[in-house]
Amino acid sequence: LVQEGGGNVGIGTTSPSAKLDVSGTASISGVLTLGTITITTGTGTPEGVVTATVGSQFMRTDGGAGTTLYVKESGAGNTGWVGK
Repeated sequence: LVQEGGGNVGIGTTSPSAKLDVSGTASISGVLTLGTITITTGTGTPEGVVTATVGSQFMRTDGGAGTTLYVKESGAGNTGWVGK
């Protein structure tokens, strides 16, 4: 772990070029937030259950064809999820 004078933090690198610069494989347990969207995993459909903003993704660990990846395409709250 390296923190340079400019405030950048590096994991697996000695010269980070961004606020967080990871070189190698990363593992995240829980929800990943990128700006205003979230990427999360779970079982069952997110429709009516998972609250997120448009553009968010849900990866279903027990899904099949057309029900493994969901994208929040519309609405507010926990509706608007579409299986891909």
